[in-house]
Amino acid sequence: MRAHNKDKTKMSTSDHQSHKEEKDPSAMNKQSENEGEKKAGHSSTDQITDGVTKLSIEEPTAPSDRDKIRVKFLINVPVGVTPEMSGRPESHCQTFLDLLRRTAFKPEDERRYEDIAVVFGLNGNESDKGAIDTEFDKQITSKIAFRKFCFPWPGNDIPYRKIRETIKNHEHTREFVKLFRTDNLECIIYFCFFDADTVHFNHVLSSYIDVIHEHKYPTVMSTGYVFPKDSENRERSERDRQVRIKTAEHFPLGTYYPEPNFCVFLPLGEHTLPEKFDCSERDSNNNMESPNLITQVKNRCKAVFADKNPVVTSDSKKNQFHTNPRTWATSAYAHKELKLTEEYIQEIKEKKRKEKETKEEKPKEEKPKEKPKEEKPKEDVPNDGRARNMAHIPLLTDLLKDDTITETQNRRHFKRPGADQVFKAARAVRDLIEQ
Repeated sequence: MRAHNKDKTKMSTSDHQSHKEEKDPSAMNKQSENEGEKKAGHSSTDQITDGVTKLSIEEPTAPSDRDKIRVKFLINVPVGVTPEMSGRPESHCQTFLDLLRRTAFKPEDERRYEDIAVVFGLNGNESDKGAIDTEFDKQITSKIAFRKFCFPWPGNDIPYRKIRETIKNHEHTREFVKLFRTDNLECIIYFCFFDADTVHFNHVLSSYIDVIHEHKYPTVMSTGYVFPKDSENRERSERDRQVRIKTAEHFPLGTYYPEPNFCVFLPLGEHTLPEKFDCSERDSNNNMESPNLITQVKNRCKAVFADKNPVVTSDSKKNQFHTNPRTWATSAYAHKELKLTEEYIQEIKEKKRKEKETKEEKPKEEKPKEKPKEEKPKEDVPNDGRARNMAHIPLLTDLLKDDTITETQNRRHFKRPGADQVFKAARAVRDLIEQ
């Protein structure tokens, strides 16, 4: 199999695709040229030393349970191409692969590099198509198996969910799954989602082997991320990660599993994850990526947000830290594990009804007649369902900030078991923040 196929895919309603391939030796099926070179012969002194060493080697110890774990990591990476990126001499994919090769595993897990593969989805606005092509055509060599393809997207808004969905479902991703399962149909595969601007992998894949060993193959797992040491937000990013970990200890699906670093178990018999990033049931204006997928995955889910090595990623301008009560509240509800009680829903409906009656009773102020305007299609008016969906935010924000709220009061708002889980999580996070 080739190391990568150069495919160009257009993201549009036409479904038109053009393909371009380049034949390169595969890192998975064939060693790179420099590895294929013959090694220089040993000197007589070396041979004597080797002989002595062999005589003095102790009996090998039995492999530990952790060493017996063999899983495959199939890494999906969206690469947002810019003119500045395409102007650099080295491929961004090359930089990513070199970093992955140096920092993904601890030295004792060196052999596991043969168990990973990467699919890059180079993408960008249609207006930057020339830059995408330039970046795509740069040469890459790596001992890690990889494939890449590229596609432009229309409009000015970055379609984050559709980008990840396109990579997840691409033929290159499916081909690696088939290849991993060539010799073992029951081979265990985790889809890993990393960002292209990762600064250091911090031996995160070794950490995932530890998580798998300790938690018996969780369905979803993450170790989170932090910003670089010289970032002004480094400490805040670490506190944010600790809040997520503490929340997940009590409420596993009550926090946001970040796109820069999370893994999902691939069901046996599937060639890609059956769940979707761009689930149409969610709010079309919502840019959340991982919760869309995990909300569906949770039907088969055991989630772990582990206090182990996080990846180091570029500083973000969003500043959405979970030490902020509103961010924590939004995240706690992201996977829809919390459901409002019927009693509280009726309260919301009654409140909305009274507000409407009060509004109708107020006398309308007479305004001077204006020239009639062209009629426009009516916008969707938020209904009771939308109001109920938004009701969780003030409730959860208060729960985190107010230590006087009791379990009984909380259960009046939320159904169990979610009510009890989020109550314990809020109490633990509150204690953490106050330290």
